[in-house]
Amino acid sequence: MNPVKIYCEAGVAPPLIEVAALFEQKRELPVKVVAGKAEALLQKATEKKESDSLVLGAEHAMDRAEKDNVISKPCRRTIGYRRSALLVQKGNPKGITGLSDLTHEGVRISVSISGCLVGVWDDITAPLGITDAVRRNITVFADGCTPLIRTINLKEVDVAFGWSAFALIHPATIEAVELPPELQIRRSTNAGIFTFAPNPAEAEEFLAFLRTEEAKAVYRKYDWEL
Repeated sequence: MNPVKIYCEAGVAPPLIEVAALFEQKRELPVKVVAGKAEALLQKATEKKESDSLVLGAEHAMDRAEKDNVISKPCRRTIGYRRSALLVQKGNPKGITGLSDLTHEGVRISVSISGCLVGVWDDITAPLGITDAVRRNITVFADGCTPLIRTINLKEVDVAFGWSAFALIHPATIEAVELPPELQIRRSTNAGIFTFAPNPAEAEEFLAFLRTEEAKAVYRKYDWEL
């Protein structure tokens, strides 16, 4: 039996991989999750036309896939939402408690310039009018979620603008400092079925499984909001 093949943005892959294992146990249908960057996954999928489903960490990338007729609108659905937070090294050695700390001299900040976190730091700081002060302390522009996480894991920066889920995916190295509710950004983790999917019925069955309580429990464990 051919596996249901899912291309998944790396930053949202951990819970999906767990859910895929549950699905295999329950339904006896094999699932293969391939993680990577959204742009690379879409290019590979379009060229090879061997994948069934796509899971991404924000709607804007899926919008492009729909525009290019790679994903059809009726097949799109939201799995859940991630909440923005300040990510710091385990133990929070700089004692960062909020956004005002990011304006202090000597604080090293990383932000993502691709993927699901594009523009999040601007959306958070602009309402407070501290964009200039925070920008001065940005020392690393990360090319997506995985490189952003690496900046904390390798202690290259003191704080990063990311998702609270990352602290639960990497509990040994990362802590999350919560933002005020009115400044929290949420983005949709979403799925779709490729227009050229070899196994569309099986892919639809897997996407339906993502809405079961078993699957939701996995996502809640990693701080997704459902």
